[in-house]
Amino acid sequence: MEDDYTVLEKLGEGSFGKVFKVLSKKDGENYALKQVNYNEDK
Repeated sequence: MEDDYTVLEKLGEGSFGKVFKVLSKKDGENYALKQVNYNEDK
């Protein structure tokens, strides 16, 4: 994620993951990016 985006702030967090406001290094646009928790045991 760090190669393509710069994290600007954490917008929220829930049971399935976190949402961040990010800046794209490719086009300079702001996006919301969801980082989903992954658990192999389920």
